[in-house]
Amino acid sequence: MVSKRKVSLLAIIIFPFMVGCGAYISPDLIYKLQDDVREVKKEVSELKGEGGTEGAAATSGDAELQLRKEIASIKADMESLRGEISTFQGFIDETKYQMKQDQLIVEEKLRESERRLLELERKLGASKGPESRTQEGVSPPPQVAPPPTVVPPRKEKERVEQVSIPKQEVPAPSKSAVKTPEDLYDYGLGLIKANKFGEARKSLDEFANSYPDHRLMPNVYYWRGETFYAEKDFESAAITFQEVIDRFPDSPKAPDSLYKQGLCFFNMRDPISARAAFNLLLSKYPASNAAGKAKIKLNELDEKGG
Repeated sequence: MVSKRKVSLLAIIIFPFMVGCGAYISPDLIYKLQDDVREVKKEVSELKGEGGTEGAAATSGDAELQLRKEIASIKADMESLRGEISTFQGFIDETKYQMKQDQLIVEEKLRESERRLLELERKLGASKGPESRTQEGVSPPPQVAPPPTVVPPRKEKERVEQVSIPKQEVPAPSKSAVKTPEDLYDYGLGLIKANKFGEARKSLDEFANSYPDHRLMPNVYYWRGETFYAEKDFESAAITFQEVIDRFPDSPKAPDSLYKQGLCFFNMRDPISARAAFNLLLSKYPASNAAGKAKIKLNELDEKGG
């Protein structure tokens, strides 16, 4: 077929040249050349048809391959986007948790300022004599109302003593046995067991001021937070537990403080901050006993939709 095609093509090319030169061409040759031309055209047409089908199939295959690549790329982008959304959500929760911490610290400072102001006012009032209070219009109590003439000196003296002398807290009997830092610490714990939380805080504060570098300092702050928690002052408790978390992160009391801080937020009906505290506990102290309790609280939050 190849040789025949070459011969036919050569004859087609030479034929016009021979005609131009005036050469004699037999009719049989002319008919033969016409048949060859028709055959060549037929083969060319078939080749074009085959090439077109193959080209269309190739084009369709390339388009399908390109579409699959684009779909795979879109899926990869979606997975990456999901990861970024998860990371961003964690960042939001952590930021809310930190903002809550800052808010609690500010509120504690405000309360401390108010306490100091009231204490200053009380001291100023206690330092004034009975004459100044009389000038300011302080009237005697109804039960000791004097006759229209003069106030009996004895009754006035009793009233003045009740106003000017601050109430003193009576220490527990064991306070006299305190001789070492450990004794003072045990004394404070004894007051907590006796539900004397205010006195216990004073004892623990005394320990902190006297022995700031003592090995028991993490425990001191932790139990100080427990006194606030027992009094349902959850904001002050959360701030005190934060002292342990920030200052003594390697202490055994750090995971316990983080767990109790989460409970503070839980009781304050702040599930976002509570969840952040429990998750931070699982992340930083996964092997601690507090981590197991944190998982239970997280399940409770999930059940309640918090």
